[in-house]
Amino acid sequence: MLVGGIHLASLACGDWLTQTIEKRLSEVAAALNERQRLYLLVAYDEDQYQEEVHRRPGLSPASVWRWMEYGPVGGRRLLGDGPLRESLQRRKLVDAGSGSTWASLAERGLILQQYRPTPLPRISSLFIRMTRDGRKAARILKGLSIKKPKDAIKPLSLTALRLLHYGQRHPNTSFDYMQPWAERFGMPDFLLVMGAARGLIKRGMLSGDGRTLQITPSGIAVDVAAEPNWRPFRAGDGGLGVAIQGRSGPQSD
Repeated sequence: MLVGGIHLASLACGDWLTQTIEKRLSEVAAALNERQRLYLLVAYDEDQYQEEVHRRPGLSPASVWRWMEYGPVGGRRLLGDGPLRESLQRRKLVDAGSGSTWASLAERGLILQQYRPTPLPRISSLFIRMTRDGRKAARILKGLSIKKPKDAIKPLSLTALRLLHYGQRHPNTSFDYMQPWAERFGMPDFLLVMGAARGLIKRGMLSGDGRTLQITPSGIAVDVAAEPNWRPFRAGDGGLGVAIQGRSGPQSD
């Protein structure tokens, strides 16, 4: 049976699968001892902090920042500890058994481990990465739903709106990603513009490779002037005719 174009059997299957996963992970979480739970929650909190820090486009990919440094297992690292070890140290949970605790979480599929060399001879630093099951188990321990609620769609930034506005005025041609500011006194940072362009491409409002862009029907349909962050260029901002290749500087607005 179809309801709103969605088959009810598919919905029921999805609900059953979610409940099955939650039941399995609840059992895994319940089987952890207090020390293992604390280690998992420390890793989860750092993982979520890193996720918040790296929300802005143009930063390192998740495949890089999801790996969180603990530090050397055993003796104190002379070059300083990673954020995980520092957090556990404040809770007086760092000792000779720390490596075994991380290993026990890895055996349950809640984390991944990776040892990386340091400048010090014969000393490696342990890096931890949460798995999807690990994040879900941590959310269960915190009394949260295993599905993290999706963020509400944020209003388009002024930089993104500048790109759309320019594209709407030139719907049949492609343009350089810095073109909207080509004849302005101040130009935004090129990484900021490229991040906004890639975000619009991901949302289907622009097409291109991030540098050469073209408006799409979805982008044309956006009422730029009605967006809360929209501001027209100020009178007197234009007239320089500056080159756009590799130019960046303070953004006038």
